Amino acid sequence: MKKILLIIFCNLCIASAFAQDKCGAQMLKESIIARHPAFAAELDRIQAAQSVQLTALKKAKLYGAAEKTTSTGTVPIIFHIVLNAAQIAQLGGIEGIQERADSQIAVLNRDYNAGNGDAYLIPAAFKPVYGNVGITFGLARLTPSGGCTSGFEIDTTTAPGFDYNGTAGSQQGFSNAKYSITGGADIWDSSTYLNVWVINPTSPSGILGLTVPLSYIGGASGFTSAEEGVILNYGSFGVKSPNVQYFLNGAAGGRTLTHEIGHFFEIWHTWGDDNGACPWDPTGKDDGIADTPPEGNSHSGSYNMPLPTVTDNCSDSASGIMYMNFMDYPDDPYALLFTQEQALQMQSNIISGGESYSLTTHPAVLAGQGCPNLAVANMSTINTFSISPNPTNGPVHINIGNDGQSQKITVINVLGQVVKTIIPSANVSIYTIDMDGMQKGLYFVQCYFKNGMVSGKIILQ
Repeated sequence: MKKILLIIFCNLCIASAFAQDKCGAQMLKESIIARHPAFAAELDRIQAAQSVQLTALKKAKLYGAAEKTTSTGTVPIIFHIVLNAAQIAQLGGIEGIQERADSQIAVLNRDYNAGNGDAYLIPAAFKPVYGNVGITFGLARLTPSGGCTSGFEIDTTTAPGFDYNGTAGSQQGFSNAKYSITGGADIWDSSTYLNVWVINPTSPSGILGLTVPLSYIGGASGFTSAEEGVILNYGSFGVKSPNVQYFLNGAAGGRTLTHEIGHFFEIWHTWGDDNGACPWDPTGKDDGIADTPPEGNSHSGSYNMPLPTVTDNCSDSASGIMYMNFMDYPDDPYALLFTQEQALQMQSNIISGGESYSLTTHPAVLAGQGCPNLAVANMSTINTFSISPNPTNGPVHINIGNDGQSQKITVINVLGQVVKTIIPSANVSIYTIDMDGMQKGLYFVQCYFKNGMVSGKIILQ
């Protein structure tokens, strides 16, 4: 298991060699069965049904060349950012969050449409099964109530993060992050939005993502539709760029969400979470996918180029295991492909009659007709947010406008400590903060509105 030490405002990550908990899928399965033993048989039925469905799709000749796709709509994604002020600052405030959200969607659309530019690195033995899923994604532009959104909402918490075990809902799978009553963010209609909660998982450490797919909802699992979706570690959200710095080791390319959405569309780890069992069979041993070679356990980390052949106790051919599959655990630069059968299995969930088909039928949510451009560049115009004088030697005036939408103003020092907090009053647009006596230097101002957050800087001379 990777053990991560997070230092506020420092890009320092310390990781051990273990990676079994990089994704929480196996932990979640074992946790559900421990709490609800009847789920074991239910999961066997789910996997057997998926295998039958995949066989039927092959017979229907949907399975063909690598470029074969199905025609689908675009899936709207909403990111629920549930972090404290220091963690939001690590992401670069609303500007950084917007950049990460945009870059994350771009990665998903490349990876799910066989458009990832690093596919040339796929070893020759596996290129014939390189698959095109044919699913596209976009940031939601309308809220469930018809309001406008940039594709994310920010819910600031005072807590350092969320534990795997919670007190709300299923009480597992970081459930507290998914309920406002426990400091999280409530789900948006799961038949319309693919919900992704961006959080800091505090225990167990090292988790980069965890998914509750639709097949886990109801029945013996203990989950309701209020928890369907993906948990994403904020250190693996989006793609690193010169303007976007904070990431966990090996997770700066956006591939964690590629992996987790694979689980959302009902494909599993390439080694099958089966404790070393090797043979593929349709009841669920290994991953139930014929064109991913048998694999004993997860494989993680970085590799030399060209990518070497790697074998383990389950390898059945000279080509070895497919550790560069998106559903294994390599570092982001070495995650390169879905196979054709993995693609077909995911397609079966979003074609007409599939369990997630409804997600592809809401173009209005993506178009956001009538909405202003809520991109970061326009937030300050919409809310007339300004700071003056700046630089200052003491008092500073913060103008937040008078639209009734402002909720909180915080001033944060370079250590991530909140040094001032203001709760705005109705019909008051300008607030004066006296910084006399505070240490000279750089401070960050964050003003939270119902439709997002704007940030600025104060230079105290």
